[in-house]
Amino acid sequence: MGTSNWTRQTDPEPRCAFCNTPLNNGNDSKEHIIPNAIGGRKTAHNFICKKCNSRTGEKWDKELVAQLSPICTLLDIKRRRGDNQPVPVETLGGEQFLLHPDRSMVRLKPTFSERNLGNIKEINIQPRSIQELKGMLPGFKRKHPNLDIEEILKKAIPAQENLQEPIRISLEFGGDLAGRSIVKSCLSLAYQADLGIEDCEHASKYLLEDGEPCFGFYNETDVVRNRPLKVFFHCIFVCGDPESRQVLAYAEYFGYQRIVACLSSSYDGPRFSRCYAIDPLTGKELDLDIQLDFTPENIVAIYAYEKVNWDSMQMALKSLLATWRERDIKASIADAVEDALEFALANCGAQPGEELSEEQLGYIANSCWERLEPIVLHLRSSQTFSEDEIQKIELKMRKPDQDAENEGG
Repeated sequence: MGTSNWTRQTDPEPRCAFCNTPLNNGNDSKEHIIPNAIGGRKTAHNFICKKCNSRTGEKWDKELVAQLSPICTLLDIKRRRGDNQPVPVETLGGEQFLLHPDRSMVRLKPTFSERNLGNIKEINIQPRSIQELKGMLPGFKRKHPNLDIEEILKKAIPAQENLQEPIRISLEFGGDLAGRSIVKSCLSLAYQADLGIEDCEHASKYLLEDGEPCFGFYNETDVVRNRPLKVFFHCIFVCGDPESRQVLAYAEYFGYQRIVACLSSSYDGPRFSRCYAIDPLTGKELDLDIQLDFTPENIVAIYAYEKVNWDSMQMALKSLLATWRERDIKASIADAVEDALEFALANCGAQPGEELSEEQLGYIANSCWERLEPIVLHLRSSQTFSEDEIQKIELKMRKPDQDAENEGG
């Protein structure tokens, strides 16, 4: 669909779509079409006021961001403002950690255990940092006066811990509040196409009058005709068609959450389309070819969740996580090599600028391997997807029904 230059005759003074307050440079919120917290950058001018932006952001956008924040942290997306926040994760065995955007994981609480070995008491402490260890030791000293704090700190060495089992991350999506955020994003882009709230009656009733939701999940076909591989983008797309009298919208997040909305079924303007798509990993905008040609009957079926293949959605998520796993392994190896070299050089006995002896070189080689061996063995035993498997997953994402029929036959 082409983009028109049609401008509807409206009030020359822009007003907030939600409260009808006149907008000016002082109160125009410059609403993010896609929330900044999940990687969006482009803003909509003359859409809603700062007060309505704050109100809807605290309720609607906050819920959408909370549902997508684990993936934002996993992929460490690029944000224009603020940082990706650590997310709580749990191993299948029940151990709890905080996963940070740099891929490091820190236990939610330090671990401590004691056991008697004859006349000796063994104390096992796993603090989350040297600073935390320093804070814990005075308490142990009071209980065990013979404890040598200086000797313990001298021998304490930061260690990398490799998890021996998978982690669980909550990835819920949907619901009324998140749905309102999605429809608001679609409406904000419609405003950039010179439509007003009066031109999008279904969105208006849903957002302002607690009407029925005007969106549903959809992945029966891929509406993105030029979908780039291994780019898990966000996009908002709106289009108007005078023949069907519909203003339709499409939203996608990280490649696996795909939503279709109908903002209006009484549209009488020219044919138009607008699209905003961004790769949240790089911050680069994308030029996508999106086609929406749903009939009103199709929309009813979409709203009834009759046009969503949940297995296909899971495959799309697996593809995303497989790519993250691939990136994580490469980064983990690079970090481990750097850590091993730093540790070996710091403990080989050589002074800065001094030529290394054969004995020191031997120590460095052995020390590096001792530090790297657990990580190498752990990565070898970790299961991930091969390139062929990822490609098969992506093909199934594109043609879920056809593949299902072929497998059934």
